[in-house]
Amino acid sequence: MASSKTLFTPFNVILKALVAILLFCSAAFSIELEWKSMTSFKDVRRMKLIDDTVYMATSGGLLINGVNDFSSAGLEFTNVDGLGTVDITDIIIDTSGNKWVTGMGRLLRFDNPVIEQFPFLDQNNNPIKLHTVADDGDFLWIGTEIVLVLISKIDDGGQIQDS
Repeated sequence: MASSKTLFTPFNVILKALVAILLFCSAAFSIELEWKSMTSFKDVRRMKLIDDTVYMATSGGLLINGVNDFSSAGLEFTNVDGLGTVDITDIIIDTSGNKWVTGMGRLLRFDNPVIEQFPFLDQNNNPIKLHTVADDGDFLWIGTEIVLVLISKIDDGGQIQDS
C-alpha cells in the first residue's frame, strides 16, 4: 500500500499539472485547426476552354479561371474540396453540357459546387489511374494504363458497359 507521502511528492504534482495543461491545450488547438491540402499546380496536363472559363487538369488538382479576369487567382479544387484525388489528368464537356474529370482512381461529374465521384478500383481496392475521357453521346470512353472502359451515362447514372 502506498503512503500519502509518495502520492503527493513535488514530482508527482508537477507531472499531473503538466498532463492536465497538455490535455487542455491539445483540446483547445484541435477545435481551431482545419485540414488543408497543400499541393502543387505547376504540372498542367490538360487545358479546356468552356464558355469563358479555362479549366486546367493538374497534378495538384483542378484550377478554374475566367479568361477575362487575369487579376484573379481563380478557383482551386483538391481532394478536400470533393475531388477525392489531387492527381487530375483530363477534363471534357459532353454533348449534354456535363463536365467530366479524370484522375487517380476517380471519374468525376463536375458541376460546381456539386461533384459526383465514380471510384475506379482494382481487385485489391487500389485506385486505377484514369488518363483520358472522351464523349460518345450516351457513353464515355475512359482510358486507363491497362484498359479502355466504356461507361453508360444513362444506365444508373454511370454504369460500366464494357472494358
